[in-house]
Amino acid sequence: MATAAAPSAKMSLELAGLNGPQAQAVQVPRGPLILLAGPGSGKTKVITHRVAWLILHQRVRPSSIVLVTFTNKAAEEMKSRVTQLVGKAVADEVLMGTFHSMCCRYLRKHAAKIGLDPSFTIKDPSDCKQLVKNIMQTLRMENKEGRNDLTGPILHWISEMKNRRLSPAQSLRVRLEDSLENVKKYNQPVYELFEEQMRAQNAMDFDDLLLYCLELFEKFPEVLKPVHYTLVDEFQDTNALQFGLTRCLSWYDNLTVVGDPDQSIYSWRHADANGFTRLINLFQNPTVIKLDQNYRSTSSIINFSSAVIAKDESRIERKLFTTNADGPPVVFRSVDTQDMEATVIAAEICRFYRLNQGRVPLSQMAVLLRMNAQSRPLEEVFNRAGIPYRLLGGARFMDRIEIKDLIAYLNLAQNPLDSVSFARIANVPRRQVGPVTMEYLNESCTRMRLSYFAMLKRECCTQAAPAKKKRRSRKAVAAAEAAGEDVRSDSLMLGPVVRENLRKLIELIDELHRDSKTRSVLETLQIIIDKIDYKTHLEKDHKASAESRWENVNELLNMAARFDRQWTEDMCGIDDSQLDAMNDSTDSKGSGACGGNDDGEADSKDHLREQLANQTESKKTMTGKAKSPPAAAGGITVKVEEGAAAAAA
Repeated sequence: MATAAAPSAKMSLELAGLNGPQAQAVQVPRGPLILLAGPGSGKTKVITHRVAWLILHQRVRPSSIVLVTFTNKAAEEMKSRVTQLVGKAVADEVLMGTFHSMCCRYLRKHAAKIGLDPSFTIKDPSDCKQLVKNIMQTLRMENKEGRNDLTGPILHWISEMKNRRLSPAQSLRVRLEDSLENVKKYNQPVYELFEEQMRAQNAMDFDDLLLYCLELFEKFPEVLKPVHYTLVDEFQDTNALQFGLTRCLSWYDNLTVVGDPDQSIYSWRHADANGFTRLINLFQNPTVIKLDQNYRSTSSIINFSSAVIAKDESRIERKLFTTNADGPPVVFRSVDTQDMEATVIAAEICRFYRLNQGRVPLSQMAVLLRMNAQSRPLEEVFNRAGIPYRLLGGARFMDRIEIKDLIAYLNLAQNPLDSVSFARIANVPRRQVGPVTMEYLNESCTRMRLSYFAMLKRECCTQAAPAKKKRRSRKAVAAAEAAGEDVRSDSLMLGPVVRENLRKLIELIDELHRDSKTRSVLETLQIIIDKIDYKTHLEKDHKASAESRWENVNELLNMAARFDRQWTEDMCGIDDSQLDAMNDSTDSKGSGACGGNDDGEADSKDHLREQLANQTESKKTMTGKAKSPPAAAGGITVKVEEGAAAAAA
């Protein structure tokens, strides 16, 4: 049995590089600690040094420390810095990750305590959106009002209900915001079927991870006994569920929260910056330390931002300062249209480039956008002006057709009940399964509360083909159901060819699922590609782009190999009793490779999508025709923040 790593007696923590408030924060021995850390104030340095100080000077067991962040990038940075301070063996024992990856890990190990199957899959927002569309189709509801897609507002409302811990029945009492009135008639019935389908498919969305983990902590607090110190980064971004999780994790009262209520921008995602005030009122005499010295920005930027935020009279009073130079003044411009905005930005870039005579290359300039749609006018103006550029945050590698196809097969290998993944690959490669068949399948499964896999296994594999008769129309089935007839046993009336094709697909999924626990992700993926002859499918259905798509498939195989290697390295020397303290490889969109049970490797595979997405930057590079300034100057970066905001959950 592996033993817990211990820090070397020779190791000590150098605090000379910290300012007064930073060093004070690092050395608080115990009890609740609230750090109000302004932008650029070195909060990451403080929180990682605090972890190291607890281990090296307070002799706190590393596996009793939980460090929670909000993004995978932040989690990786935290782990890297803690590793530099205490060594890899010790750092690996600290539980570090996002709220969602931490919750996933606990649920993987303890889900059965609250009546859940620990082999659940995690549906990302696009999967949930497709599920809502299927449900609305079953309920004969229009998923659009004019040009507006209603699935987004409905999903937002479902998320809000879960954040309030309200069931579909309880949600009937909720008064909707004016902006959601147009979906009022859809919300409750869709929410009810959405939850039924998620359970039938043994699936969870991101909110479920938080919701069920909080239920676990409240009903079985003994699972948290090993946790003695909890540190939470970016606390201003916590919602009600995450606040509850934080409170449960701090049962020992050794809680450190770090953040800046002035930087709270995720209220649309139910974040509540008042969490700081609630904690101050909750604990008796917590230690409150303000980190107000900014090391990143010029004085003009600090003064400008301070003047803006000072208008908020409800904020906790703080005064940011810096010893940096004044720098150029901040320029604020208001224009009437997005086209005019793009023109002003391009003119400013050209003016600045001429003024500094190329000493600051275009590659060191950036334009930040809130959504992809805002890039269009900028691209047009940049092309006309001859400004070379790169667009980051466009089409993601993981969103490409061939990658989503193979990931869907991988999801089914881990969880055959995943109906969204099944719907994606039912006719990939072609099996003569058309949209009409899928509509009947969706409605039958919704009526019988079954997943696609379970329904088709019953229909194609465990009973004889029904006598040939005309399949009743959806309208006829609905009328029969309204008249009180039991229509649950209505056969799908599949044709013999489609029936045989689907039988083979069900058997393939069964085989993949059965063998996935003993195969690596790479082996499973390679078998899928070979079994379905995916290369031939690409050559037939995507002739013009088959070669480039096949290159993407090979890249996915390379990523799977890297994932397997990383998992093997993380598992070395770790026995089952220590999995709770082991750091995962981080999630993407809120989930990660989760250990914590006897079959951690198999349980982590359903997160390959998030793992691989996290390791892959967007490969879409759009370059305008360079005229002047010269191409040698590099391209300006246009970074879209839309994806980053979604991944921060």
